[in-house]
Amino acid sequence: MNKIFGFTERSLKFWLSLFTKKEDSIINFCKVEYGSDWQWAYSEYQRNQSFPNSLKEAA
Repeated sequence: MNKIFGFTERSLKFWLSLFTKKEDSIINFCKVEYGSDWQWAYSEYQRNQSFPNSLKEAA
């Protein structure tokens, strides 16, 4: 029983670390790509699961 829980706990830590790294990477991408508007771009990504296109937004 302990081995199964240990494996599950390791898996959970692994997947959570991937998720955290992904979010950090997305935030860094937004900061580099969108500059001072990075928070807007990140919120748009969270809402639409895609990055905003400034050409689309202007149209």
